[in-house]
Amino acid sequence: MGHFMSDQEIEGHAKTQTTGKPVGTMERILADLRENGWRVAVHNDYRLDGRDMTFWLFTHKAGLFIQGEARTDLGALRICELQARKVFAPSP
Repeated sequence: MGHFMSDQEIEGHAKTQTTGKPVGTMERILADLRENGWRVAVHNDYRLDGRDMTFWLFTHKAGLFIQGEARTDLGALRICELQARKVFAPSP
C-alpha cells in the first residue's frame, strides 16, 4: 500500500521556492488547474482505516493525468498542483 502524506508533509512540499509560503487556497488551485487545461475526472471522499480521506484525479487533453490523495481537499489539491507544475516545467 502507498504512503499517505501527513498534513505537515503536504505543507512542506507545497511551498513556493521564492516565498516559502503555501501555494494557495482550494479555489485558486482549482481555477489555476482549469485555466491550464486540467479537468476533474474523479473526486472521491472516503474512509480508510477509520480516517477521512479525499482523492482528486485530473486529466489533460495532452493525454496526461495528475492525482492527489490526502486527509483534506486542500492537501490533495496541493499535491495535484505540484504534479501539474512538474509536468509542464521548463526543461533545464
